[in-house]
Amino acid sequence: MADSRVFIIGNPRSGTTLLRLILTSHPAIVIPPECGFIVWLFDRYGSWGDLDHQEPNRRSDFINDLSRARKFDSWGLDLNSINNKILTAKPKNYAELCDLIYRCYGEKFKKRNTILGDKNNFHVNHLETLLQIYPDARFIHIVRDGRDVACSYREVMATRSKSPYAPKLETRIDKIAQEWLDNTKRVEIFSKQIDNCCIETVRYEDLVSAPARVVGKECEWLGLKHNDEMFSFYQE
Repeated sequence: MADSRVFIIGNPRSGTTLLRLILTSHPAIVIPPECGFIVWLFDRYGSWGDLDHQEPNRRSDFINDLSRARKFDSWGLDLNSINNKILTAKPKNYAELCDLIYRCYGEKFKKRNTILGDKNNFHVNHLETLLQIYPDARFIHIVRDGRDVACSYREVMATRSKSPYAPKLETRIDKIAQEWLDNTKRVEIFSKQIDNCCIETVRYEDLVSAPARVVGKECEWLGLKHNDEMFSFYQE
């Protein structure tokens, strides 16, 4: 499955990052650190056409906006290289334009002809937009026991991280519970609007207790064979 799209979605603190790290360790899967530019830049560049790559101002505006997207700096990509890639690849639409950026990231790790993945918790609020951009996309919804999610929210906020990217999470149990319920229901409603073969649900508890079985199942669903190196991601 070359250049397919898969989105990892779920409530914050549900194991989405863990699943991303495991899956992106596969030689045929690329899932960069989270950056929601696909959704953030859609209003301005969603109309990208097959001749836009020829317009210097259009390319420049896109690259400048991309460079300012929250957390994009963590991808470590050279903006001039992106400009050259747009010129040579000639993306015909917004989906191809975004995929080009993901492939640039994958090339850092010598990955080509890959499944392009994305992990962003806020995407639960933009599922229809993602499907509009990628009608053939697949989604992996990871769900964690809401009680453990609440404990994790509180633990994270108690650390008082000074990182500019530190999450801002609720600490009141009733608000955490409502957020968890709303996000879970939102994905459930969305899943009923798309083909069953396009969405998978993974329980966090199953992932940590039987990782080989769960990851093997997801890899098979993506048309791949899993390998043991995927479970050594933390050693890299």
